[in-house]
Amino acid sequence: MELLSGLYHGDYWFARFLIQRAIGLIYLIAFVNALNQFIPLLGEKGLLPLPDFLQRITFKQKPSLFHWHYSDQFFKAIAWSGVILSVIAATGIVDAGPFWFSMLIWFILWALYQSIVNVGVIFYGFG
Repeated sequence: MELLSGLYHGDYWFARFLIQRAIGLIYLIAFVNALNQFIPLLGEKGLLPLPDFLQRITFKQKPSLFHWHYSDQFFKAIAWSGVILSVIAATGIVDAGPFWFSMLIWFILWALYQSIVNVGVIFYGFG
């Protein structure tokens, strides 16, 4: 009962604990999925090559890190970085550091995945 006593006194640490781990797991699944599907669909030699799409749109229309540089290897580096950071978030390591560190990890996760989704054309348009 002592474990749950904080929930009854306005302290929502357990809900925060569960939600953060779940979001970290969702990011992990999303980045692993991107690693498996992005290059065949949108890679340099994919069904809808991303370099062609990037020439037709501006950063303001679809903000993405890939406007500055795109290669299949760069994409893999972005996706693997997302996998590593999402494991850190899902396991709770992110909470071991100071508050700013936690916020930085969550922001980087968001920015990396947003970069993928924004250039995902029709393949990422359903999420």
